[in-house]
Order: sequence, then C-alpha cells, then structure tokens
Amino acid sequence: MHDGKRLRQIRLRGLNDPDPHLNKNEVYSLELWRRIVEVYSKTAITKSEDKLIALSGIAKLMADKIGGSGSPAEYVAGLWKNQLASQLLWKVDPDFDRLTKVFTTQTTAPESYRAPSFSWASINTETGKGITTAEVTDTDLLLRVDDVHITLETEGNPYGMVKSGRLSIWGKLRAAVLYKKPRGCFGWKLVGRGDLDGEVHTNVYLDCPERDETRIFASDGSANDDAGIFIVPVAKGERTASEESKYLTCLILQLERTDPSNELRRIGLTRLSPWADKIAMQDYKILDVSEGDQFMPHNGYEAGLHRITLV
Repeated sequence: MHDGKRLRQIRLRGLNDPDPHLNKNEVYSLELWRRIVEVYSKTAITKSEDKLIALSGIAKLMADKIGGSGSPAEYVAGLWKNQLASQLLWKVDPDFDRLTKVFTTQTTAPESYRAPSFSWASINTETGKGITTAEVTDTDLLLRVDDVHITLETEGNPYGMVKSGRLSIWGKLRAAVLYKKPRGCFGWKLVGRGDLDGEVHTNVYLDCPERDETRIFASDGSANDDAGIFIVPVAKGERTASEESKYLTCLILQLERTDPSNELRRIGLTRLSPWADKIAMQDYKILDVSEGDQFMPHNGYEAGLHRITLV
C-alpha cells in the first residue's frame, strides 16, 4: 500500500488528491496495479497466449489488496471490477521518428484469442511504448458499468486464460467516420449531428492499426462510411485540471455484430480539448441528445443513454 501511495503522489505531481473520498486502500492498490500493467505490457512473452497466465500470481495477490481482507476484488481479464469504468481508458502511445517525423503504433494482434477488446491484454505491446493506464477515479465519468462477464478456460481460475468476455455499459453512442492523415496520424468526424459533423478531431490513439486498418479505412486510407465506427464519451480529465481546461476522453468502437446482439469492440481512444475541438466541446455539445440516437446499435435506450455491449 505504501508503494501505491507513493505512485499516486508522483502522478499528482505534488497537487492535492482530487478524490479524497475514495477508499485509500483500494486506490493505492489500483495505483500499484497501474504501474504493474505499464511495466508488464512492455515485457515480451515466449508464448503469446500466456500473457495473462504469467501475471496470474501477482493478480491473485493484488485481489486481496484491492478488495480488502476476506473479500478479494473481482478480476476482469487484466482489469478489476472495482473502479472499472476509469480503467477502460488505457491507451497505446505511438512512437515518433524524429528523422522522418512519422508516428508508428507498433502493436500487433495475438494469433489466438486472449482477452476481450476492452482489456489492454487483447493486444501485443512489447515492441512499442506499452500501455498507458488511466487515472483511478469515480468522478467526472460519463458512463456507468452495468454488468461484466468473463468466460474462463478453466473454471475456478479467474486469473488464467480467457475464452470470451462481455461488458455492458450505459453511455452515449455517437456515429463517426475514421480516416488516415499524413505521417501516421488519424482523424475522425461525427456523423448525423448537424454543425458538429464538419469538425475534424485528430487526437487519436488506435489500439492496433495493423490489425484493424482494412476494416476501418477505405483502400486509399479515406473514411469508410460503412465501417460502423462509434465514439463514446467516457470521462472529463485530468481530475486535477480546472473545469474549463479538462479534456473529454472517449472510446472508439466498431460494430462487431448487428441485431440481435449489437456487439461492439474497442479499437482505440480519442481525446477532445476545449481549444482544438471547440465546436464539440462548447457546452459539451457532443453530449446533447439527438432524434437519431435511438437508432444506434444498442441493447437498451433510456433518457439519451444507450446500453452498449462490448466484446
């Protein structure tokens, strides 16, 4: 717990903790887990399918620390059910070549299924910068976790190999198109939201372009209107920032299966800023409800919120 406290203090850079109401034992333990993931994600594993197995011993120890004595926290394929919403905002930072001035995301997909797309364990990141985890918080969140279910290879061993995973969240789906930009960059635009559609958003972190590019872009790198891309606003942050300077962090999803399941998978993350994305961020217009929202691929729609299924 002491190490986790020190890590949180380092991340806060001497500022006051913005979430003093949170359980200290839980938060400090999750901070320690963040560091474990960031270091481990850059470690090469001889057998790709062993990514979660190699971490299982540490995960089992951390379950007791995060959940507290006699009540171990529920493990979710590299994440934890405790404060799960904020843990969904991990990202892959691209490498930048100073000579060519080109960005490259050096991630690859495992040969066989390893984890659901919402988990950092679903991709190989050891050849690049690894995973950057998100701040632990229950505040300024724009989605709510409804349910999560992991199907295990071996029943009774939640820290081992995974057959499948499903996460249900309540959030706001926004249709979008995604396209390539020069020098290894990407951009996206909203679709069907009036004045917001013309604004280009360029702060994009794709999880695994090598795996996904044929599914999300046209052959010339332009937007594929039929790719089924959606944006889901998740959180305002950083938590220590002033309200007027906070980013809006969103998941980038792609429709995996249509009716009746309406399943989506995560393909990346994007951040909107008050100065670079002025139209969408003015009074948080991207969050406004539109008549067409009820026709998004959801499994429930109430008061402008979609019940979204991630696999």
